[in-house]
Amino acid sequence: MQVKLTKKPKNARLIEGFPGFGLVGVIASEFLVNHLKCERIGRYYFEKLPATVALHNEHVIQPVGIFYNKEKRLVNL
Repeated sequence: MQVKLTKKPKNARLIEGFPGFGLVGVIASEFLVNHLKCERIGRYYFEKLPATVALHNEHVIQPVGIFYNKEKRLVNL
Protein backbone atom coordinates (compact mmCIF):
# COMPACT_ATOMS: atom_id res chain seq x y z
CA MET A 1 0.00 0.00 0.00
CA GLN A 2 1.18 3.52 -0.80
CA VAL A 3 -0.15 6.85 0.44
CA LYS A 4 0.37 9.90 -1.77
CA LEU A 5 -0.25 13.35 -0.27
CA THR A 6 -0.34 16.77 -1.93
CA LYS A 7 -0.15 18.48 1.49
CA LYS A 8 1.34 17.30 4.77
CA PRO A 9 -0.60 18.80 7.69
CA LYS A 10 1.09 19.14 11.09
CA ASN A 11 -0.51 18.72 14.52
CA ALA A 12 -3.77 17.51 12.97
CA ARG A 13 -6.38 15.23 14.49
CA LEU A 14 -7.14 12.07 12.56
CA ILE A 15 -10.62 10.62 12.03
CA GLU A 16 -11.10 7.20 10.46
CA GLY A 17 -14.53 6.08 9.24
CA PHE A 18 -14.33 2.27 9.49
CA PRO A 19 -17.09 0.35 7.73
CA GLY A 20 -19.05 -1.45 10.40
CA PHE A 21 -22.65 -2.32 11.24
CA GLY A 22 -24.88 -0.15 9.05
CA LEU A 23 -21.84 1.69 7.65
CA VAL A 24 -22.23 4.29 10.44
CA GLY A 25 -18.52 5.14 10.47
CA VAL A 26 -18.42 5.72 6.72
CA ILE A 27 -21.61 7.81 6.76
CA ALA A 28 -20.37 9.97 9.67
CA SER A 29 -17.00 10.42 7.99
CA GLU A 30 -18.60 11.50 4.71
CA PHE A 31 -20.86 13.93 6.61
CA LEU A 32 -17.81 15.57 8.22
CA VAL A 33 -16.00 15.87 4.89
CA ASN A 34 -19.02 17.56 3.28
CA HIS A 35 -20.12 19.68 6.27
CA LEU A 36 -16.62 21.02 7.02
CA LYS A 37 -15.83 21.50 3.32
CA CYS A 38 -12.64 19.44 3.53
CA GLU A 39 -10.27 19.37 0.59
CA ARG A 40 -8.76 16.20 -0.84
CA ILE A 41 -5.06 16.09 0.00
CA GLY A 42 -4.22 12.53 -0.95
CA ARG A 43 -5.19 9.02 -1.82
CA TYR A 44 -4.26 5.40 -1.24
CA TYR A 45 -2.82 3.00 -3.77
CA PHE A 46 -3.39 -0.73 -3.24
CA GLU A 47 -1.78 -3.12 -5.69
CA LYS A 48 -4.18 -5.95 -4.86
CA LEU A 49 -7.35 -3.81 -4.83
CA PRO A 50 -9.37 -4.30 -8.02
CA ALA A 51 -10.17 -1.25 -10.12
CA THR A 52 -13.03 0.62 -8.44
CA VAL A 53 -15.19 3.48 -9.65
CA ALA A 54 -17.95 5.27 -7.76
CA LEU A 55 -20.66 7.60 -9.05
CA HIS A 56 -22.19 10.42 -6.99
CA ASN A 57 -24.65 12.92 -8.47
CA GLU A 58 -23.73 11.78 -11.98
CA HIS A 59 -20.00 12.43 -11.39
CA VAL A 60 -17.20 9.88 -11.18
CA ILE A 61 -15.44 10.11 -7.81
CA GLN A 62 -12.51 8.33 -6.21
CA PRO A 63 -14.01 6.08 -3.54
CA VAL A 64 -10.99 6.23 -1.23
CA GLY A 65 -9.32 9.49 -0.27
CA ILE A 66 -7.65 11.57 2.41
CA PHE A 67 -9.31 14.87 3.27
CA TYR A 68 -8.18 17.88 5.31
CA ASN A 69 -9.76 20.92 6.96
CA LYS A 70 -7.12 23.54 7.77
CA GLU A 71 -9.33 25.60 10.10
CA LYS A 72 -10.15 22.62 12.35
CA ARG A 73 -6.78 20.85 11.74
CA LEU A 74 -8.70 17.69 10.93
CA VAL A 75 -7.60 14.83 8.66
CA ASN A 76 -10.30 12.38 7.58
CA LEU A 77 -9.44 8.99 6.06
